[in-house]
Amino acid sequence: MGLLDGASDLSQRIVALDGKTLRRSFDHFRDRKAAQLLHAFDTQAGLVLAHLDIDEKTNEIPAAQQLLGELPLAHGTVTLDALHCQKKTFEAVAQAEAHALVQLKDNQPTLVQQVETACASQQPSSRDASSNTARNRYETRTVEVFAATHAVAGTEWRPLIETIVRVNRKVWHRNAKTGLLSGTSDLTYYLANFTTPANHAAAAIRGHWHVENKLHYTRDVTFLEDQSRIRRNPGVFARIRSFGYNILRRNQTSTFSQDRYAAALAGLDALLKWKLS
Repeated sequence: MGLLDGASDLSQRIVALDGKTLRRSFDHFRDRKAAQLLHAFDTQAGLVLAHLDIDEKTNEIPAAQQLLGELPLAHGTVTLDALHCQKKTFEAVAQAEAHALVQLKDNQPTLVQQVETACASQQPSSRDASSNTARNRYETRTVEVFAATHAVAGTEWRPLIETIVRVNRKVWHRNAKTGLLSGTSDLTYYLANFTTPANHAAAAIRGHWHVENKLHYTRDVTFLEDQSRIRRNPGVFARIRSFGYNILRRNQTSTFSQDRYAAALAGLDALLKWKLS
């Protein structure tokens, strides 16, 4: 499972659990679907902490519950997407003595309605606002934290959920040709089993998407993982890529592509001089 098992204290860390499909690892001859892995990714250090193979007959949910019990996550913050908004997952988090921030979507329609009503009827206990400007793009993000008492009262969620986090994101796009502005907005909700200030929730939510734009992007673009046709034990080779990713990330001096090329030219001696921890 692990890449850095027990090597660091995760109590102050934000760890994202997210799955990835090795798209071309399918084997039609043996009637096998593409392999899937669950990553534990330290969003602050930018390192892969562990892998877990997802059995072909199941999905990410039991794999995440297992990984929660195997990593030293006590008092650390774990982020998960809406697929994991399950009572058993929150129970696994509680057993690990960890803090969880899990996205809520329409896969829990009754809970969504209760959460929306609860947030509309009270004032947030904490708020954090930020903005980001890029070329022809301006984004504002407001993160608010609410007590979950009224939303989950009288339900099986009551002992599992402490707070609700609401994120309101508005984006203005400027058309480079006409100069006209067009806007989009979305409202998302997260459930937390701990009392969190809005700035910490904002950092955790933004950090979760580093899995996509840092880890998965690098694996697919630099390591060409999605193009790999390794069909026997593809998870083993995925772990080797993760070791390579961690070494390059820990010692990064330029882009991943350039650093990988420099390491290939320098050979094994250069790798032995680099630090992993």
